[in-house]
Amino acid sequence: MKEGYNVDVLVFDGCMIRKEEGKYITDDLLNGLSVYVLEKTGYDIKFVEKKLDSSIDLNCYENTKMILIMILLIIKIKKSLKKRTLK
Repeated sequence: MKEGYNVDVLVFDGCMIRKEEGKYITDDLLNGLSVYVLEKTGYDIKFVEKKLDSSIDLNCYENTKMILIMILLIIKIKKSLKKRTLK
């Protein structure tokens, strides 16, 4: 099912979908998701929207992914250098 929505957070009993202009969570969308999951897995799950009082605009963090990748790369390099010096 490719509808172009971004799931930003997985939680125990659901997920959080990024709020984007022009994209709405409708009953038709949720029913379609239920049908998709049933067809793919055999599980009959009813999806519902849980309204939240507030939201966070994640667009201001567009460079965060690149920064995290760089940090992880630096950590990996440091670990690799440390292993070489211990041998």
